[in-house]
Amino acid sequence: MLSLKAYHVFESIFRFGSITDASKHINVSQPAMTQSLLKLEAALGVGLFDRKKGMAPTKASKIFHTHIETGLAHLRTAVDVCAAKEEKANPHLYRQISLSQLKCLHATFEGGSFKSAAQSCGLTLPTVHRSFRSLEALLGVKLAETRPNSVRRNTEGEIFYNWTKLAFREFRQAQSDLDGWKGSYRETFTVGALPLVQSSILPKAVLAFSQEFPHVTVAVFDGTYQSMVRQMQRGEIDFIIGALRGEGLAEHIEQVPLFDDELIVISRVGHPLTKLRTITKRDLAAYPWVMPRKGSPSRAYFDRFYDDLGRSSELQYPIETGSFSLLRCLLQESDRLSVISAQQAHYELSSKQLSKVDYALDQSTRTIGYSHRSGWQNSLPQKRFLQLLS
Repeated sequence: MLSLKAYHVFESIFRFGSITDASKHINVSQPAMTQSLLKLEAALGVGLFDRKKGMAPTKASKIFHTHIETGLAHLRTAVDVCAAKEEKANPHLYRQISLSQLKCLHATFEGGSFKSAAQSCGLTLPTVHRSFRSLEALLGVKLAETRPNSVRRNTEGEIFYNWTKLAFREFRQAQSDLDGWKGSYRETFTVGALPLVQSSILPKAVLAFSQEFPHVTVAVFDGTYQSMVRQMQRGEIDFIIGALRGEGLAEHIEQVPLFDDELIVISRVGHPLTKLRTITKRDLAAYPWVMPRKGSPSRAYFDRFYDDLGRSSELQYPIETGSFSLLRCLLQESDRLSVISAQQAHYELSSKQLSKVDYALDQSTRTIGYSHRSGWQNSLPQKRFLQLLS
């Protein structure tokens, strides 16, 4: 990323349409404003303003501004939240923060110590320590609990870290969008993949997308829904694909439906139930089960379904797992049954690693889609990727 000062200068000129007015607004001399803007245009390889029309924004400027404005708003929110206790908080305080201060802070929090941050940033330990402390002094709040060999962010530090990480994501996206407008899509975006999309929907979309955008990297993350939401809230994941949540949706998260999916009963190949023409609840109750992880969308359905089977408490209890690879092995090595998304088991069923038990599950349809941060603006490659999922 370029310097934060350059972003402040650009955003102010874009807003006021004049270097003179922008200079007064952010208290930077006009020569310094001009020099900063020229360096920014040289680094980006485009003209951002038409000088003949009184600093009118160019097309490139409008594309670049979309994410720069959002990123600076995130940075201001980070500062405002932390400085809220001050009676006369400086509204321009966020403009005094440097890129190096934020990089040192992020590296310290992510590495868990000043020593680790110094190594990852290629700086000396005193430099990182001084940068971190100067940021705390500027904000007027402590951001972490520090010990000789560790640094652990506190509540204010967590809030500040999350908002500034989001700001960094917007700054990177601004440059990626500008590169795309120039004809060279080379961005990297991150996808959180819940289990049910990992074996069929996602692989197909990634392969098709890579043919259309060979120089765009799709980084796929997995994990629990809650952990990936936290990553998404600080910009480490752009969107999450999987079954949409009906209740308990996290703050500032929105959902977009793509299609509907159903749950099915599955077993090992050659399971006794696969040889029956008609299967009853009594037949299902004769076998032990593997159940979805607690908190997953299919768990609530399974609990109701399993209770309705009326299995004796003296029989084997279900095994709980959120790992599909473990589930597959448990089914293949036993007569256990499980309830799972038809999409999630698509590959195993088509390759005859597992079998579908011919028993219809009533009212098991679920909506599959993607979740994203409120206010998130997708790029052209991201938009095309989402189209390929449906």
